Amino acid sequence: MNCNVLKFVDESPIIKVIVKALQNAYGIDYRQLRENDEMVAHMYTGFWKICRFDTNLTEMLKIEGIEVSCFDRHGWKVYFVADHQNRRTFNIISKATLQRVRCKRGGKIPHYSRTFLYVENSNVQAINHQITLFDYGVEGTELDDFTNDEFLNDYTHITEGIIEPNVHYDHFIIVYEANEKGIKDCSIKYFNPMFEVAEELPLMKFIEPDYTTLTAPPESPKEPADKASTAFKLKPGLKKSYEQEPNKKQTTSLRKKEQQKDK
Repeated sequence: MNCNVLKFVDESPIIKVIVKALQNAYGIDYRQLRENDEMVAHMYTGFWKICRFDTNLTEMLKIEGIEVSCFDRHGWKVYFVADHQNRRTFNIISKATLQRVRCKRGGKIPHYSRTFLYVENSNVQAINHQITLFDYGVEGTELDDFTNDEFLNDYTHITEGIIEPNVHYDHFIIVYEANEKGIKDCSIKYFNPMFEVAEELPLMKFIEPDYTTLTAPPESPKEPADKASTAFKLKPGLKKSYEQEPNKKQTTSLRKKEQQKDK
């Protein structure tokens, strides 16, 4: 049974750098892009932030024994982190992506997160594991949409030249949620191959206060409500028609005359 596997998190420089790289990509880096190129920021928001995070991760995570690597997947460069000293691997995905991967089955190749979990976390026991026929090796259940060889071949493709064959690593997934203001939530999860949680820890304590948002220029004050009623007043110097012709007899409507008679 797993026992406090995530105790390394508080002292790990890797986790702090990953969270900082995320925070910058979705925070100050994106705001600077908007200031310099509003069109690009508007059209390629999600794509730009992900690419910026990959760049930040590569530039910031320069620690001996730690390797930031990437592999090709459907025309994309997918990045992961390998801690060779402690034999751990990490990948970083959004909460929305994690939910899709958990539900999706089939396809030509498995999602890389599934491959990592299948190979590296095969013996991980979840907190609340629901026993299924998969546990007894019955075909046609759970992970059987891909064979053992297919998972192993995909793992070799991903880690070739990075992780030596037959050397065991543990895999951890950092899951984040973001909005227009930045990182909304972030945690690290230790899953079994079926994405059931064995251990998890929140990482929001590593998010540093962003003082640039506090020094941003204030928004322009809204117009007072009564200003709308003056929007169509006459321009200065113009007079109403009866003021322009003081000798002209002002007419009274028939309805108004009748109302005056009733008084």
